[in-house]
Amino acid sequence: MLALPEVEVVRRDLEKEIVGRRIKDVEIRPGSNSMKIIKRHGRRKEFQDLLLGARVDKIARLGTWLVLELDSDRALVIDLGDTAHVLKTSASEAIATYTHIVIGFTIGGQLRLIDPKLTGEVFVTPTAELGTLDGGLPALIDPLGA
Repeated sequence: MLALPEVEVVRRDLEKEIVGRRIKDVEIRPGSNSMKIIKRHGRRKEFQDLLLGARVDKIARLGTWLVLELDSDRALVIDLGDTAHVLKTSASEAIATYTHIVIGFTIGGQLRLIDPKLTGEVFVTPTAELGTLDGGLPALIDPLGA
């Protein structure tokens, strides 16, 4: 599992790159392994429909989770687990092995989730439910929080 400071660095980098960008397309790569990353959603289309057309308004961190707050009153939550990482790339860059999710923006390339051992998870939740994590457990106090 990534340490809090590492996740905070990722958050700050992504904040510079994708806040204000609108999601143009969402690709969950072929194969059943990619479905394990979005296991809270029954189908690829359900996950995609929740994100398409939304704008990234803010990127926060809840513990070791990255939270992309969207203008649609939803949030994209990324748990990097032990082995996952996210990359901001150009759309023309070759897709790396173990890439499970590719999110394209109307301006400014793509965000890719790469997870060789499938330890991460990505899901969309209503913003109002961000005060709870993992099916209703209260969010922990964040030692790096303001």
